[in-house]
Amino acid sequence: MHRIEIYDKNFNALTTVFPPFVYDIEYTQELSKSGSAKFKIRVIDANATATNLKLYNRVKIYRDSVGVFIGYIENLKADLNEIEVDCQGMLGFFSKRLYTKTISNTNAGTACSNVFAALNAIDDTGITFGASDLTYVISQINFSRSSALDVFEKIANMSKSEIEITTDREFNINSRVGVDKTSTIIFQYISTQINASTIFDFDVEIQGKDMANYVVGISSNLNSTQQDATSIADFGLLQEFQNFAQTGNQTNLDAETLNYLATYKNEFYVPKVSPNPNKIDVDSYEVGDSVRVVISHGFIAANQTYRIIKKTVKVSENQTLEVSINLTPEDTNVLPSSFFDEINDIRKRVSLLESAI
Repeated sequence: MHRIEIYDKNFNALTTVFPPFVYDIEYTQELSKSGSAKFKIRVIDANATATNLKLYNRVKIYRDSVGVFIGYIENLKADLNEIEVDCQGMLGFFSKRLYTKTISNTNAGTACSNVFAALNAIDDTGITFGASDLTYVISQINFSRSSALDVFEKIANMSKSEIEITTDREFNINSRVGVDKTSTIIFQYISTQINASTIFDFDVEIQGKDMANYVVGISSNLNSTQQDATSIADFGLLQEFQNFAQTGNQTNLDAETLNYLATYKNEFYVPKVSPNPNKIDVDSYEVGDSVRVVISHGFIAANQTYRIIKKTVKVSENQTLEVSINLTPEDTNVLPSSFFDEINDIRKRVSLLESAI
């Protein structure tokens, strides 16, 4: 059974709500992104108070003893009967905290740890730095009134790493999130063996709109040009200009431009699977894990290792589960959301202009 734990902004417990008093629970986890959640509660319920449902109150969602989401209340919608509570994952909170500092000759993990120390010294976020296995050293990055989320994403992009905030309230930045579960988690659909299938549905999107195989990166008076001959031979010349502002060293700019090229030089694959929760326990696989996908159905044939990049769980009023996961082939690109990618790019440019004023 699921339960919703609600805390104040300092993670002091306020209340715990169980079904059927909370319903239409839905939560999404995404690789290196904040994720989101939402649920509904009756207007006349004893837990529906201004204290409990205050914006920026912290929220944890558990399925039995397993923590599946941590975040904060971002929006409320109410009518005569019910309140819909929209939550943002805790990583998103760091878009609300600013950071100014030049980071130089510092390990990427240590740099993130230092950011947390500075943020929590001003006003405790309730999140602490956890673990890092990174060896990458930042030569120089200049941050001026940058959001802490931008800082973490900048460091992650530069060091080619992945970030997460666990339900234990720890921030981790590692070379990889998740573990190899290819021997135990097999999402399978074979048309001649329907009873053995572990998924309800499978589809795939292949997208090329965001591809680039010749990237010109700049930062202040620095510039770096990186290209991929194999991709150019396959798809033709696809050029793009990127401003990696804040990067203050040629070595770091070269690395950041090359990492961008590595992400965008090929087409993007995003298979989507609807697992059967009665065949494979929904808590046995997480975002970042490597799993096996076996499909044999007419034109569609696959037997390959994939990584989970997004996981959404919807909980009905009778506690049945509807699960959807997005995958990417091992060592292949993740399809970005073009709309949100463009919005984030606009916000980044505005932020850079404002910080220069």
